[in-house]
Amino acid sequence: TERVSHLRQDANCMASTSDNAICVTVFASSTPQTSATFAQASAEFGRLLAQAGGVAIFGGGNAGCMGAFYEGAFKAGGRVRGITHRMFVKPGGSSLSEENAAELESLEIVEGRDLTVRKRRLLDAADCLVALPGGVGTFDELWMAIAELGVGCGDLPVLLLNVDGYYDGSIQQLMRAGKEGMLRRPWTEYVTIVDTPMDAVTWCVMQKRRAKVPAKPRAMNDYCKGVIHGAIIAAAALLLTAAGLRRHT
Repeated sequence: TERVSHLRQDANCMASTSDNAICVTVFASSTPQTSATFAQASAEFGRLLAQAGGVAIFGGGNAGCMGAFYEGAFKAGGRVRGITHRMFVKPGGSSLSEENAAELESLEIVEGRDLTVRKRRLLDAADCLVALPGGVGTFDELWMAIAELGVGCGDLPVLLLNVDGYYDGSIQQLMRAGKEGMLRRPWTEYVTIVDTPMDAVTWCVMQKRRAKVPAKPRAMNDYCKGVIHGAIIAAAALLLTAAGLRRHT
């Protein structure tokens, strides 16, 4: 109890000086058959994050670890924001909708043919990212964030809440990649790993503290330069092609 109270004081202090709270995006399962062990840990993390004054950002799911996290945060009086996709908002679907999201501070429903924009919105809304146990959707979101860290196009810190060793396989894969020379930096710089919801919330608070310290401007790395350069060339080629077509018509 004393530790939670201390975290809440830290969060309130930061909110008063920076006009925002700890914004934590969570990646997690949304399937009803998620095990009770994982759901309970997710609910506990949501509750502790709310008590620490954090803003819980999630994918809008109403079941599994995602739903448990949301309910834990809401029941503790926390601020909760959802970012879902229109494809999930349907009768019997896995997401909250406009009709049953009154408890949320906000619910953003993203359109589009795939989940790319939704993933981008979840990343951009966060000060840090926490992966709870989840399936292939969670893996996709998690590795996208890790990849952006790896190539220098993103800088959001990532944490794995490794409940009951759920992410041991992913950790082993990162370690193997580092051992085989596949990574641009030590594997420990890609993710932080904790086993308990309390340790996860403590880490989240620390990320907000670090975010308040102005960072030195970083030079754009060669990979990002290449991506931007390629996009410029492609756009120029399209413009030239369009101009040529107009001359012939």
